[in-house]
Amino acid sequence: MIKKLIASTLIATTIVLTGCSSKAELKAPEGYTTIIDDQFPDLTKADQLVSKGKSTTDDVRSIFGTPNYIAKTQKTNKIIYVYCFVPKDIMKGYTGTNFSRAIVTLGLSKNGWQNTNKVIYFVFNDKTLEDIKYQGYAHVQFHSFDPWYEAFQFLTEEEFKAPTVYSANEIYQMYANKLAQKKGVPVEQITQEEIHKKELGSPTFVYVSYYNGSLVLGEGIKVLEYPKPKKTDGIKSALFLNRK
Repeated sequence: MIKKLIASTLIATTIVLTGCSSKAELKAPEGYTTIIDDQFPDLTKADQLVSKGKSTTDDVRSIFGTPNYIAKTQKTNKIIYVYCFVPKDIMKGYTGTNFSRAIVTLGLSKNGWQNTNKVIYFVFNDKTLEDIKYQGYAHVQFHSFDPWYEAFQFLTEEEFKAPTVYSANEIYQMYANKLAQKKGVPVEQITQEEIHKKELGSPTFVYVSYYNGSLVLGEGIKVLEYPKPKKTDGIKSALFLNRK
C-alpha cells in the first residue's frame, strides 16, 4: 500500500550540503512524498504501464497518484512530474539491525537512521509523455546539535530495481564497495575514515530529487507547484503495486 505523508516533519527548511559548489544554505522543496510499506515496488515497471508519445499527464496520475511536485526544465521548458518514494520506517533507528553480519564496524549513535530514496521523473512535452527517468539514493543520517550524514551514494540500476529497504549495514557495505571500485582497490583497503566521513547537512528525499535533477535530465529544474490530489489519482494503482 502506498500512502501520502505531508513531509513537514521530515524536510528541513534549509539544508547544508558540503557537496554544493557554493556550500551555502539552500532552500529545500516542500510538499508531499510517497511512502511505501515493507518493500519497494519495481519502479521501472512504469515503462510498461505508460507509453512514451501517447500517455498523458492524467494517465500517469491515474496509476501513480498525485505527483510529489511538478517542475519545469530550465532550458527546454519540459514539464516534469516527480515522484519520490521512501520507506515508512525512514525515521526508525537501528534497534533491529544485525551488526554481526556487517562487513565494516559501524559504531553508530542512537540518533541515526538509514535512508533509501527512489525517484521517478516523468518528462512531458506539453501533456504527452516524452520520457521516463529514474534515480535512487541511499545514505545514513544523524542528528544531534548539528545534523550530518554518511555514505551518501547513487543507487546502481540493480539496487534501484531491488525491493529492498536497505539497512544501515547494507548502505555502508554498498558505499565501501563503490569506493573500492572507484579507486580500483580491494574493498578491504577502504578505511573506516573513508566509510564514515561526515558531511554536514540533511539531504532529504525531496531535496536530492530536486538538486540532482540536472544529473538525470541533463539540465536543472524549477518547481512549479505541489499539486492537490484529484479524485482520479491512483485509481489504477493496483497495476503498479503488483510485483508479479
